Amino acid sequence: MAVRSLKTRDINIFLPGDPNVYYKIQIVADDDTVYTVADTYGGAVTDNYTISANTTRPVSDRLGSFKIRLSNDEGRWLDVFDGGELIKFYADNTDATTLVFAGLVDDIKFGLNNSDGFFCEIDGRAYPELVDKTITGQEIAATADVGIAGILDEFYSDVAFLFWNGSSWSEATYDEASDTVTWSPTASNFPETTINTSYQNKKGWTVIKELLGRAGLDGYMEYDEST
Repeated sequence: MAVRSLKTRDINIFLPGDPNVYYKIQIVADDDTVYTVADTYGGAVTDNYTISANTTRPVSDRLGSFKIRLSNDEGRWLDVFDGGELIKFYADNTDATTLVFAGLVDDIKFGLNNSDGFFCEIDGRAYPELVDKTITGQEIAATADVGIAGILDEFYSDVAFLFWNGSSWSEATYDEASDTVTWSPTASNFPETTINTSYQNKKGWTVIKELLGRAGLDGYMEYDEST
């Protein structure tokens, strides 16, 4: 996962949508079985159970989220998912291989109505640990990059911190001993605003967005499939 800052991205994706855009949705179960629940490029009936789906990726104010409704004829999705599974959304105008969103399953519900018949509704968020896990700490005469990188290093070590330096993404490396950050490649335009603050039992994402805000930056979560 990565926290990316400064670069604004499209924040709403609705599926199905433009008929000229191919999309694919896959859910990775606890045993690593990959269930393809939508694939308009391949088109196989056994890979298309999605009735509706949407994702939202806000900038800074909250985590990205998704909701998907699957046809549950003959109870095919009963006892398959129990929360925490990884779900990936791909979309492009060629072959549905461009990852546009990923998150973890929070809730699974089952229902029946006249239009959809038996259905399974799944919703979740991008990296929910940033909201579910609270943190305590302080930043004294620190810049936002040191504060954020330090929080990620201590509490969310599998999340990288990236910044758009004007031409490419720079990645932060935090050194705990010196409480400093180095950027690769160099990000000389990262704001040097000095921050003094403390936080106790606050949501991790709340603290991170506050630090970004004090530096005049926006940020969002993104799943990086290459790592």
